[in-house]
Amino acid sequence: MEKLRDLHKFISEPEHVSQFQKLCGVVPLKNTELRVQQNEGVHTNGVIQRHQNGYKKLELDPSLEKNGLVVNGECVKNSAEVCSTNGLRKDLSSLQRTSNGYATKNVDTGSNSEKDDFIIKNRFLYHLFCFGASLGNAIFYLIFFPFLLWNVNSRLTREMVIVWHWAMYIGQALKDIVKWPRPASPPVFKLEDRYEQEYGMPSTHATVGAVIPFSILIFPLLIGVVIAVLWTLLVCCSRIYLGMHTILDILAGLLLACIIMPAILPFVGIIDEFQTHHPVAAFVTVFGAYMLCYIYPTQYKWSTTKGDTANVHAISSGIAAGTWINYQLGLTSQSDHTFPLEVQVPTLNWFLCSILCLLVGTVLLVGIQSIVKPVSLRTVCYLYGIDRKDIAEQRRHGAEVPVRFFMYHFVSIGAATLAPVIFNYLGILREGYYTE
Repeated sequence: MEKLRDLHKFISEPEHVSQFQKLCGVVPLKNTELRVQQNEGVHTNGVIQRHQNGYKKLELDPSLEKNGLVVNGECVKNSAEVCSTNGLRKDLSSLQRTSNGYATKNVDTGSNSEKDDFIIKNRFLYHLFCFGASLGNAIFYLIFFPFLLWNVNSRLTREMVIVWHWAMYIGQALKDIVKWPRPASPPVFKLEDRYEQEYGMPSTHATVGAVIPFSILIFPLLIGVVIAVLWTLLVCCSRIYLGMHTILDILAGLLLACIIMPAILPFVGIIDEFQTHHPVAAFVTVFGAYMLCYIYPTQYKWSTTKGDTANVHAISSGIAAGTWINYQLGLTSQSDHTFPLEVQVPTLNWFLCSILCLLVGTVLLVGIQSIVKPVSLRTVCYLYGIDRKDIAEQRRHGAEVPVRFFMYHFVSIGAATLAPVIFNYLGILREGYYTE
């Protein structure tokens, strides 16, 4: 029992996250070191201006100070336009690259504490782990899922999305039930701001980082296993590198994936059959997904979890509903395809058609989003009786949930229904799309 407590303490300590960051080139930078860098000519043509989100090199015209337009590096006397023209801009990025090639940032370590600064010494690892973290974000889902749907195998995509849907929902809900905070800062540097207000246990990035690649392991190839393992490791390491999770959070996320996949994978074929062919499936699927948004655990403070979970419900139900519409219109037919699929070597024609499908489809989906988002926002805000420009009020009433749900739901329907029709008209639709 004592050994278990020691192990728990070891894998949950933020110091190990900090050590991993330092090992990967995230190094503390104190104010004294910053002044030394200035004196050594790192910024020879300007000054360093400290802002809430980082440092910014300022190219200042000395006449601005003389004329009273700039006081302590800030624009005054309605001189914002003049200051902008002379190079004074507030840095709003989470990381700002300085002229010596490093990225610098200050991190809030508490309401009454000072800010700790850091530099990124290894830019390759920084970009690599940022990419790894993006493999669990909404923008990735909206690119990767349609690509698989259009260019690989639609049935495989639908079944993988079913597993992903439940893994994300259970993982996100557990966060707001367990309520374990993210690693403390200091000693950890937070390189990612978006999820900082969420709880950390379990890591849903780690969960989907395992669920997605291992759920599409249909090819009997060793290389598929290697890719899936590397994918999972990259996502997990990225969450530690960015200071978002402890080792315990990551292990809990992987454990959740190991529980969910064996529990759901045997039934995904039955679920997919119902969702795509039963006469009332679309109504059951969409209504059920929307209701799951409202039986989500109660949040006592706002975070991105509930809204992100609405995205998950919307994408999953949208793909299922879109495929159901195709079947009801007589566009699709059942096939005798079985897994694992026969491996086919990609051809040049496949590559060209895939690129065209991705380009045309992305334009289409962005167009759908640009139409649905303002319409749903206006409608929901009208029904709630709130100002559509007041984001804080929308969050307080939970209005972002239906807005996100309807926006991503119709985008996903477009990916499964409208995009293939356009591809077919252009002659670039993959053969077999309507038979899977």
